[in-house]
Amino acid sequence: MEMSSGIRCAIFAIAAALVGCDEAGKGGALTAAGAAGALATGGTAGTAGALRPDAPEGESVELTQTGAQLTNPELGIQGSVFAYADPHTALGMTSNLTPLLDPSLGEACIEGIAAMVDQGSEICATMQFTPPAMDCFGEYSGAGVGMTLNQASDPSAGFTTPALPFDASALQGFVFDIDGPIVPARASLAFHVETSTDFNAASDAGVFCNLPSVKLVAGTNYVLFSELVDRCFRLSDDPANPSAETVQSKLTRITWRVRTNDRSPVPFDFCVSNVRALLK
Repeated sequence: MEMSSGIRCAIFAIAAALVGCDEAGKGGALTAAGAAGALATGGTAGTAGALRPDAPEGESVELTQTGAQLTNPELGIQGSVFAYADPHTALGMTSNLTPLLDPSLGEACIEGIAAMVDQGSEICATMQFTPPAMDCFGEYSGAGVGMTLNQASDPSAGFTTPALPFDASALQGFVFDIDGPIVPARASLAFHVETSTDFNAASDAGVFCNLPSVKLVAGTNYVLFSELVDRCFRLSDDPANPSAETVQSKLTRITWRVRTNDRSPVPFDFCVSNVRALLK
């Protein structure tokens, strides 16, 4: 279904420093996405990804999603669940995270087509980027699902307080399920943990993401902090990019990001569910 202009996303940033927004309710089919699905599908609903042969040992505890809230009293996690997109992708994107949400909602779903990075566009040619984007890849930065880990709700004021750091030192990483008609190809889907408290910042500092050797698939995925590195999209050997193990005590959110490229749009239609924290 097409979004009304009143609830379109107004979210912008380079790389992965993105903020969330409310989007139109999920449910309408995207014809273009369906037609392009064969080009970008990394897995389909009902096709569970094989568990890693080296799946880490350790107990996992559920992070319960109820509507737009994420909680786990045992770990002290309280946060929000949201969808986000750059201003071009947002025009045709839908989500099931539009308020007011059914409290029984237990998965986060997004559907749309991530806009191609159009380096020949007037925006990029004139460098008149949508703030806070600072380059063409920031202007066409993609879409995704995010979950904050330490963001208390303030019902009396009708808004949520700023996200604060969460100490994840007792964890190895996260386990989660990805399913849907169009799960992007592995090169176009990434998992991030982030440390920034300014989600509007035009910076990719504090973003730790999976290397190409750690692939996300339809079905169950295990991702360890040791497998997430600082700015994985800007790797350098000198100095080596540190892993997320170095920042576990100050995580603010986790995200599943549909990555863009300068060759073709990236269709997507998937849900994130059964998110668990993997204990040490």
